[in-house]
Amino acid sequence: MRILLRFIVLPAIVLLGLLTGVIWFLSEGITGVRHPRGPVAEPEIPLESVQSRTIGRAAAGSEIGATTERQILFGDLHVHTTYSADAFVFSLPLFQGEGVHPPSDACDFARFCAELDFWSINDHAEALTPWQWEETVASIRECNEVAGDPDNPDTVAFLGWEWTQTTRPETETRRHWGHKNVVLAGLEDSEIPARPIGAGDGGLFDSFDVPAAAWAMVRAALTLGDFPGNLEPYLDFNAWSRDVRALPYCPKDVSVRDLPRDCLEGASTPAALFEKLDDWGHPSIVIPHGLAWGIHAPPEADLANQLQNGQHDAARQTLVEVYSGHGNSELWRDLRNTEVTEDGSLRCAAPADGFLPCCWRAGEIIEERCLDEGLEAATCTERKERTRRWFLDLPPEQARQVVPGARPDDWLECGQLAGTFLPAFEYRPRMSAQYGLAVRPEGATPGDAGAFRFGFIASSDNHKARPGPGYKETGRKAFGDAYGLRQDWIDRLAPDPLPPSSEPRHPDEIRGSLPFPDPGSERNASYYY
Repeated sequence: MRILLRFIVLPAIVLLGLLTGVIWFLSEGITGVRHPRGPVAEPEIPLESVQSRTIGRAAAGSEIGATTERQILFGDLHVHTTYSADAFVFSLPLFQGEGVHPPSDACDFARFCAELDFWSINDHAEALTPWQWEETVASIRECNEVAGDPDNPDTVAFLGWEWTQTTRPETETRRHWGHKNVVLAGLEDSEIPARPIGAGDGGLFDSFDVPAAAWAMVRAALTLGDFPGNLEPYLDFNAWSRDVRALPYCPKDVSVRDLPRDCLEGASTPAALFEKLDDWGHPSIVIPHGLAWGIHAPPEADLANQLQNGQHDAARQTLVEVYSGHGNSELWRDLRNTEVTEDGSLRCAAPADGFLPCCWRAGEIIEERCLDEGLEAATCTERKERTRRWFLDLPPEQARQVVPGARPDDWLECGQLAGTFLPAFEYRPRMSAQYGLAVRPEGATPGDAGAFRFGFIASSDNHKARPGPGYKETGRKAFGDAYGLRQDWIDRLAPDPLPPSSEPRHPDEIRGSLPFPDPGSERNASYYY
């Protein structure tokens, strides 16, 4: 017993203590810095020259029959900086990131590069700290202060945020509300909410069960992964993470004006968001976006749900984003990824009109491998059907792992609205703008005012503080959001890639694993425009 204690138990305790200390030191003990908003650059050329853009567009408006009060203006109402959690992560070296882009970068790019007449900042509210919100407000004000004549500014910057709801796999499709940009009209203190309003309870990890110890180990691994030559970005990420985790959720059922300033405010449904905006009383619009893009939407997500029970505010939801860096959300086609069986469960839908559901293709891959191995057709058919069932049991970012060793090109054009302009990745037909315009509230007549009545816009959804990055066809990775893990990090996360197999993997083997090695990640990046 003494030998056991001396040579096994005690060394194990000491090793565990040292490991715990290292994890704490790398994730909590080393301090990074906050990234301030940065200085807004003043125009170095006479503003009159820059403002001639707007005058020229006004003249163009007159030429096409518009009244003299109307102008043709160009803008981007969907822009992220690295104050957004995902943008911060993607700026890190492990994602081949180019570093942080604070709010001032967005102002400068809109003014000097894209030459926009207007733009809005829309960082994700779920992890936007009070300090970052204050910096954002100050930066938007500074962007407008150097815009010249208020009656003819060279660009106008609007304050806002993104309400970012993602449906968890176990929740109902009817609970999917998608993403919405809130854009505020004013910039005076009396016109700005004390804090942005996120989805759910308001926190970043609202949709993920991430224990504090596990999160500390992840951050320690990130920090250690590029040690010692590239440590600074990860330390700064740790500093931001500590700021976010230190914030409590705001108490529920309390008026927005009575909430403490330093808390994460949330609204679990669009109706709750509209109620909070009404409570503030500030003029604002709310823009649904990324509609038909399937990364965060379940296959049967349906815009019709957002016309029920006060989930639509016709006074605020006056615009819809039909195109973005995520592709085309305009077109509706009568296509299905899944279909409902007699007992109410979902099964994979068969291909139709050139549309190939990815669950169907998963079964085909397994069946092709099985037949190539010379196994009986009945065995291969059973594996094919089992693959399709298991594919639907997992969230979209993990579902392809049911097929071991699949390459991106094995999936063909599954999930895509093939043959269309800039198709959205993993197309969701009943989230498209055309479908949304056709649906009505339950019991409504065709002309009922409760239906959606939108103006159409295209925005970038850029995460590198670059409003209007599509002003020229160049630098897709630099101007767009086609991120990807660095190869050495891919090797760390998946050091032993699974060989191709004719046996599908059970969902229990996949749940909880990281989605990065998923072969869909490369396909995902190829559908950023």
